[in-house]
Amino acid sequence: MAARYSLLDSRCWSVTTLPLLALDPVGFQTNRAFKLCMTGEVGASYEIQANTNLVGTNWTVLGVMQNTNGIWRYSDVTASNSTYRAYRARQLP
Repeated sequence: MAARYSLLDSRCWSVTTLPLLALDPVGFQTNRAFKLCMTGEVGASYEIQANTNLVGTNWTVLGVMQNTNGIWRYSDVTASNSTYRAYRARQLP
């Protein structure tokens, strides 16, 4: 589990555990959109990216989502246009 540390004074530290970041592929929906769910840090914004080559460098940004309650969902309505598609999420500063 990841944690954020901060020094409160010369003798005391504050430790805040961060939520596990997980991108879960739910699968194709009835409208042929591919649904993804992600858990992450509440209040953080994430960029969802897709690529037809997992090791490729030309990832396409599909959208930006703000995580308001710990879980967000994204539906890729263009997923059925590709025979193979990899996804990743990147937390924005």
